[in-house]
Amino acid sequence: MRKQQARALGLIIAAGTLVASAPVMAQGADSATLKQLQEQIQMLQQQVQTLQQQQARNTNSPYPDNAGTESTALQNAAGDVGVEENPGAETQTAEIGDEENQTEQVASQDGVDDRESKKDIEKAEKGPVKKLAVGGAVAANYQVRGDDVPNQRDGGNLNFNYFAVNFSGQYGKLTYAAEQRFSEVNFGDSSYLHYGWGAYDFNDHHQLKVGYFQRPFGNIPIGYQSFWGNLGFYTGFNDNQAGGAGYRYTNGPWQVDVDFFKNATLNQPSTYGANPVDGYDQVNGGNGRLGYTFNQGGDKSVNVSLSARGGELEVGDGAPGEGTTSDYGSHWAVAAATHAVLNDWTLDGQFTTYKYNVPDGRTAGGNDLPTDSVTIQNYGFRYQIPAEGNLYTADIGHSFTVDRWTFNNFNVYAEYGYLDVGTSDGTYSSGLPVNGNMGETGNVQLATVGAYANAGPFYVWADMIYGRNAAMAFTGPNDGDWHPRFNLALAYYFSADVID
Repeated sequence: MRKQQARALGLIIAAGTLVASAPVMAQGADSATLKQLQEQIQMLQQQVQTLQQQQARNTNSPYPDNAGTESTALQNAAGDVGVEENPGAETQTAEIGDEENQTEQVASQDGVDDRESKKDIEKAEKGPVKKLAVGGAVAANYQVRGDDVPNQRDGGNLNFNYFAVNFSGQYGKLTYAAEQRFSEVNFGDSSYLHYGWGAYDFNDHHQLKVGYFQRPFGNIPIGYQSFWGNLGFYTGFNDNQAGGAGYRYTNGPWQVDVDFFKNATLNQPSTYGANPVDGYDQVNGGNGRLGYTFNQGGDKSVNVSLSARGGELEVGDGAPGEGTTSDYGSHWAVAAATHAVLNDWTLDGQFTTYKYNVPDGRTAGGNDLPTDSVTIQNYGFRYQIPAEGNLYTADIGHSFTVDRWTFNNFNVYAEYGYLDVGTSDGTYSSGLPVNGNMGETGNVQLATVGAYANAGPFYVWADMIYGRNAAMAFTGPNDGDWHPRFNLALAYYFSADVID
């Protein structure tokens, strides 16, 4: 109201000024100029009259300060005489627009809520999420070792490696997976359970898993890049499974695993991972791992972790005092590891220190069991490893994207492992107890250079492996010399969604 009065006053003053100055201006102006001046005075008088009428209407209005109702003509008139325009018009117009936007937003939100409610109803009608996928793999390999290895002088061996059948699925918050492998090159049974577990996801952060599954220790999921694995695999500290229950907590870059494992083999003659057997059995063990990933999900990410595990070691099958705690030793291991993905580069590094405390004077199958080594098997193949030591493993690989001969990806890599025997004299009994514990062996080394490529579900690996005292990796005898082995593997992986 006060702003409208100010406008009227401004127009009146402007009109009065023109009227008062008219005689003076007339003295030095021609008739055309005088006529133009008279027209301006008449225009101002009409605008003043119109503004006064508007003020009268606003006085009777229930909203006297509603400046947004002024006509465009009045705003133009005020602008023509240099009087400040009413800023309240834009403000109020914006406020009205905001109210309309808020109304639209509420209506829109109501629509979203309605859609979400419908989705919830539909989800409830459908029941829990159900998924099931079935798959498997077929693998064969061709290998050539040095001439000093029997049956290799004819150009090597072509072997059927394994046939695998697996499935995985979900029912609500329950997830599950299992794989059975069949192989004629196993040194034990012709088939074995690779893994089989079920898990309950309480929410996005907490999971409880039971069954036969991979131990979260060191670099996971496997910790190497070659087809045949590294020293961490052959000693049981990478890509290793056991039977028990595990709890996992994940929150952003953090992952915490706490597990209890009843035993490592499920009493299978053959297992995929390397575990103590034949009078050495890991029982009632615990496992813990703390991991953190820098720049998780980025092109350059680095995972660091600390792991520890330990438990009882049941030794012998006919030792004095059988059935008492004297038949039990212990085992423990600690690892610090890192896994880095830097664009097309992949790097792994792991340090593991471990010890098996083996009671003295124990026998298994009528054979004396050494205390400076333990019997390990994978794929049913038996060998000895030091009862204590420090293990260093590292690898580096580079991936290339290709589009030739139907291949999608090409990778090259190099791996190295060094096992420092922890006994006082730096050696251990490397002969199997069944063979009379013959042979003393020193530190172990294993080096691999290789490449693999894939064309969809088809994969091919080519590895050149060198081992020193690495009979556990099928490279040759533990005689202190370096022995080569060439391996070519071809595998086909398949899967299909049965329920999705």
